Amino acid sequence: MEAIFDSMSDGVTILDSNMTIVFANKVQKKMFPEVNLIGDHCFFAYYRKNKICRDCPALKTMQSQEILRGEILVSTGDYKGRYLEWTTSPIKNPFGKVEEIILLMRDVHDPEGK
Repeated sequence: MEAIFDSMSDGVTILDSNMTIVFANKVQKKMFPEVNLIGDHCFFAYYRKNKICRDCPALKTMQSQEILRGEILVSTGDYKGRYLEWTTSPIKNPFGKVEEIILLMRDVHDPEGK
């Protein structure tokens, strides 16, 4: 499964129920090179916050079991100043309970500024 995620052109993160990053593919690590993603909370790794974000989409997905989408402006690393489109999707166990969240990030920066 790791080889599949690493072959994708989008950043892939898997979060546990505590919003701890348990997996990040190569693209995601390149987007945030100054942070060791695995084992950090997403709110610290991606936003440099010490507590969960207000209106956290991953937490909302955990609770609602719905797929959510949006955009963020990156303020650090190789992708500083670029917009990333994100999607949070629930990963359910065989009993239908959401145990993890998959977070996809795609660079939607237009290099020509259009």
